[in-house]
Amino acid sequence: HDLPDLLHMIPGWRQRLDDMRAHEQQAKGRSTREGWSGPKTLFDDAEFRPLREQCQQAFLVALRQMGVAEGFAFAMEAWANIHDAGGFNQPHIHREAVLSGCFYLHTPQGSGAIVFHDPRPGTLYSRPWGSGVNTWSKVGMQVRPGMLVLFPHWLEHSVEPNQATEGRYSIAMNAILPRRASQKVVAQ
Repeated sequence: HDLPDLLHMIPGWRQRLDDMRAHEQQAKGRSTREGWSGPKTLFDDAEFRPLREQCQQAFLVALRQMGVAEGFAFAMEAWANIHDAGGFNQPHIHREAVLSGCFYLHTPQGSGAIVFHDPRPGTLYSRPWGSGVNTWSKVGMQVRPGMLVLFPHWLEHSVEPNQATEGRYSIAMNAILPRRASQKVVAQ
């Protein structure tokens, strides 16, 4: 999804993330290397409310397309990732989520792609090898500012190393079950 209505807010959000990083220099860990990951409470910050609202709607549409029944309640959690030069994300999944996504704020030339890994172990041993849906593969997606990428929470993914001198900024997020959320239900 492209969210062009939010492009004008990106410079302010980048500054807010830089301020958060300066205040809370210890990264939250997880899969980010050579950079910083913030706490999973970013959508609690009123400055990010417009992003949360548009992402909620995109998640709701995707959940309906997946066959999730009307009235299904979910909450949202989000966190910032800043990859410095050389920064990347190791292969991982978003366990305990219902659906996952990432919104991109700054993707300088050479900052690397998000890579989705084929989850079917049997394809590794299947012949013929080559390209196509029946071969083990990784699919890289070049992203740009203002883009929201949604994917199943169980789909293993990684982020290639940032070869740019500038940082790559993104906001990762999950739709989660309300009982797991510290915040109130945000969509139904």
